[in-house]
Amino acid sequence: MKEGGKQEEKGADKETVLEIWGTRGSLAVSGPEYEEYGGNTSCISIRTAGRVLILDAGTGISRLGRMLAEEGFRGRADLFLSHVHLDHILGLATFPLLFSRDVKLVIHGEARMGKDIRQQLNHIFEPPYWPVCLEQAQADIGFQTIGEGQHLDLGDGIAVDTFRARHPDQCLMLKISVGNSTMVYATDCEMDREFIRKAAEFARGSRLIIADAQYAPEELEKKRGWGHSSWMQGNLLARSSGADRVIHTHFDWSADDICLSARESQAAEDWEGAVFAREGMRIQL
Repeated sequence: MKEGGKQEEKGADKETVLEIWGTRGSLAVSGPEYEEYGGNTSCISIRTAGRVLILDAGTGISRLGRMLAEEGFRGRADLFLSHVHLDHILGLATFPLLFSRDVKLVIHGEARMGKDIRQQLNHIFEPPYWPVCLEQAQADIGFQTIGEGQHLDLGDGIAVDTFRARHPDQCLMLKISVGNSTMVYATDCEMDREFIRKAAEFARGSRLIIADAQYAPEELEKKRGWGHSSWMQGNLLARSSGADRVIHTHFDWSADDICLSARESQAAEDWEGAVFAREGMRIQL
């Protein structure tokens, strides 16, 4: 990842930091044509006062885990899975904190098809799909079933609210509040104007929206029903909710740096509060 891909906001609460570890949807990619925006799938961390919140466990969570392990992280980490499509859970298999006895990891996710989140993950992370089961992890792992329309108080001034996104096989939008800072994670969501109207009310009061921008606006008609949006819908959601800015993410694996740079310019021209996510981006909330 190029050093130039890192960005940081100034003048905010330095105790709460959001970092982006994965920006891709559907499939991880690598190569020189993906250096600026990154090639790992979805993962974002929020760190505050010794606590760690993790949004999705795409391949980017492996790098996050290495950093935390090198720092000697101990204590509680809360992992929220927006949904269990493979690009949002695959990195869990190589998450270093699974093998730390000093870590309490709570995994939050929805029940589906009669299976809670623990049963769903155990079905994937077991032979013959993966040689190491979650039960073999040394960390203290807990599982929490969540659903739409919930308010979760995690203590230490941290709260999470949920909202139903529009995506195949269920997905949740998450509103995370840490003290006086609030942001919304709205990836994997196909947004039309009526949905944006409702979602904007859910997001009201948030400074930051992280939004799905898998496709370009002109691609959406051919991708109808696939559960994704473009920067155009993300900009509208952020403006409608009163947010200061939007970070677009979950880019299609086929979109290289040249493609994404052009789209980012269009998004910023439409609204000055719009930027595209880059791996290594660090924001003080």
